[in-house]
Amino acid sequence: MLRRTVRFVHGTSPLAEELFAEYQGDGPPVERILAEDSVLASAVACARRQGVEVEVELIADADSADLAAAIAGEAEGTNASMIVVGSRGRGSVAGAVLGSVSHNLIKYATVPVLVVHGAEGS
Repeated sequence: MLRRTVRFVHGTSPLAEELFAEYQGDGPPVERILAEDSVLASAVACARRQGVEVEVELIADADSADLAAAIAGEAEGTNASMIVVGSRGRGSVAGAVLGSVSHNLIKYATVPVLVVHGAEGS
């Protein structure tokens, strides 16, 4: 069986800016990032229960294109096999106006991108 590390990357700009301001220098500790994002915390906990080695990183980029480029660069720089990204399901009109990290990742990534839609009400 292949053993790989899963790197969870959080890229919500307002939260990232707040946490980087609070933890200048090395940035916020993983526990603080997870305390602010219950979805990310749940995914990390699930992976750890399965014995998967986990890394968590916070990226502070202003818009979806910048964030997608940063994630794609992170994936390339760490020799990732795949990028898995969640989708908020804003729809085509809102996605076009607000931008879409998942759509931009498909343009920038050099590895496969899997877009996962959340369950209703989550």
